[in-house]
Amino acid sequence: MNMNVETAAMLRDSAQRHAADQYSFLQRKAVLADPAGRSARSWRDYAEFGWLGLRLPAERGGLDADPLTVGALMEVVGSRLLMEPDGECSTVRGPRRALLALRCGDGNGVTTHGGEAQ
Repeated sequence: MNMNVETAAMLRDSAQRHAADQYSFLQRKAVLADPAGRSARSWRDYAEFGWLGLRLPAERGGLDADPLTVGALMEVVGSRLLMEPDGECSTVRGPRRALLALRCGDGNGVTTHGGEAQ
């Protein structure tokens, strides 16, 4: 997947709107108070938006996004202090991918945080 500056900007804008709606101070406080320390809803949203598959190869159902695209999303993740480890699970390439699959999903591109496939 080749992304251009315009597409990366649209992704950034979309992520900023989502974060503004879903990560107010009180919403973040409620998630942190939960023993899981993360939001199952956010994981579902990330999967629906395609964020969890940005760096996965297309043959595995991902988007195989370039660094510009990943950077646009990570800019929002960092600036809005999103709590779910999206970057760790969606941007890794190479040998660490297999290890993170155990932590971030079932190894088949399905995230399993929150006790259910998402």
